[in-house]
Formats: sequence, C-alpha cells, structure tokens
Amino acid sequence: MAISSGELDLTKPEHVKHMALGRAILSFQTAISPTTGTVRQMQDYLYMEEIWPFKKSQGREDILTNKFGCLRFYSLKPSVYSVIEVRRILGLAPITLDPLHQILPRNALPRSALEREQNYSFARADTSSGVGDGSAFWILKWWALLWGSQKPCSSGETMFTK
Repeated sequence: MAISSGELDLTKPEHVKHMALGRAILSFQTAISPTTGTVRQMQDYLYMEEIWPFKKSQGREDILTNKFGCLRFYSLKPSVYSVIEVRRILGLAPITLDPLHQILPRNALPRSALEREQNYSFARADTSSGVGDGSAFWILKWWALLWGSQKPCSSGETMFTK
C-alpha cells in the first residue's frame, strides 16, 4: 500500500507502519546521466542511520507508551546506514533519547531466543545494568508530532521517510 504524503494521516496505525525513521548524517547531491550523451540530472540524497521500532517493553509497565501513546525505537548494533532520495523525506520527527534509559535496558528484550532473533535480531541490551554497551534507545514524542508547535522538538537530525 503506497501512501502519498498528501494522504498521510499519522493518527492511523496502518499509515504509521509504512514509515521509517533515520538520523541524518550527510546530505549530498550527485549528477546522473542515464545513458551516454544525455543531459545530466542532479539528484539530492541523504546518508542516514536507520532506527527501528521497539515493539514492547517486557515484564514491566511502560507509562510513556501505554498512557501517553509514545513510540520507542532503537539503533541497531552494529549500526545500519542507508542512502535515500531527499524527496522521500516527509519531515522532522520529534525523537529524543529516552530520558530514563538512553541505552536499551538489560531486561528489555524478550527472554525467548527465537523471539529475540525474529523481532530484535540487531538490538543489543546492556550486558549489565549501567554499562552502556547496548543499542541507543529512542522515544517518539507522539503528542509533539500531532499537536506540537512548528518548531522541531529534536536537534533536527531525525526524520520520517516513506
């Protein structure tokens, strides 16, 4: 299901699942000539780090997701980078590191090895509490995205893409 940016409605879960998040690292422009002797076309691209959705905290109440509708994301370990066309960017996303756990907590991933491999194959939790060797743990401030001001809530380095 392809959704154009004009039809996009972030209050519909079926629309949200078709989007991805990433942290901008470098924007660049390149000249492309489809065949020899044709006019070069300039294309704008973005080199970005992928951020993946974190489905659910295991074994404890998550007030930010359950009561305030926030979404959680994690950076992959090792990091995964992509190059996308700038025209695919929908806009800035109000994402910050989780205020309590900036690294995926030790007990956050499922206990089942099969479930971890299927849903979080590149997520790494802290090896022990407070070490800081796990995946970065992000939170999307949903209320800021839907009802916030026009000013970005982050440093401007995270964005939605389609």
